[in-house]
Amino acid sequence: IDRFCGDAILAVVGSPIPDEHQHVNAVRAASVMQETMKLVNKRRKKEGKRFCELGIGVHHGQVLHGFIGSEERLEFTVIGDAVNRSARLCDGAPAGDILISPELKESIGDRFKVQSNDLTDKHGVSIPAFRIDKF
Repeated sequence: IDRFCGDAILAVVGSPIPDEHQHVNAVRAASVMQETMKLVNKRRKKEGKRFCELGIGVHHGQVLHGFIGSEERLEFTVIGDAVNRSARLCDGAPAGDILISPELKESIGDRFKVQSNDLTDKHGVSIPAFRIDKF
């Protein structure tokens, strides 16, 4: 986990430690998160407690990673277009869904069943995406 941004989490796979399976592992991690959330929600509903759902967006690409900030507040983080695209996919992902970019779909091959699920971001820009069908 790189950081918490309001009600979102930025997680990074493959940086700073290389991971030759980073694309598949990122989708697997998202799948485990969704399955775990379902189990937690089921228990909380049964107990009459409040619950929440997640929408997850996953993309891959080049980022700048390192210590960024000032002397007073220096943090190890990642920045770049790949981070922004992940955030847009996350913003557009309906509760309970995992949306991935076309680039990530190409990298994971046929390991996951997907459906085309293009979305429009908060700026009115159309974003091509795929929904992970089974996880």
